[in-house]
This record gives sequence, structure tokens and C-alpha cells, in this order.
Amino acid sequence: MTEKYSGIISELKSAIRQIDESISDTHSRESELHDLEMEGRLSGEGATLKREYGKLLEHQQLVRDELQSLLKRLENP
Repeated sequence: MTEKYSGIISELKSAIRQIDESISDTHSRESELHDLEMEGRLSGEGATLKREYGKLLEHQQLVRDELQSLLKRLENP
């Protein structure tokens, strides 16, 4: 049955790799803003941006978890 879904499985793995890269990038940006905040150099807009990056990270992780769950179900029916 796994062969039947091999194209979808491949696409899911690719999507998971892409979202992992995006999570890494978002985390780096959020971390940079956190460092500025700790140094007292983060303005109001920067603080808002930091919060938005935090929300984005949460959403990205939820999407990744759902894709991973779907992949597991297809690989192990």
C-alpha cells in the first residue's frame, strides 16, 4: 500500500524539510530580537514583531506536527 502513496509520501517529506528550514529561520530571527530585548534596544515595533515571530513559530510547529502525523499514517497504515 505504501507504494500507492509513494508520490504523496515524497511530497510530505519535502514539505516537512521546507517547514523545518522555515522554523529554523523564524527561530533565528526571533532569537535576534530577544537578544536586542535583553540589551534594552528593542523598540515598541520590535517587541510587536518579536511576539508575531513567536506566534508564527507556534503555527509552523503545528503544521509540521500535522504533516508528520499524516506521513506516519501513510507509511504505516
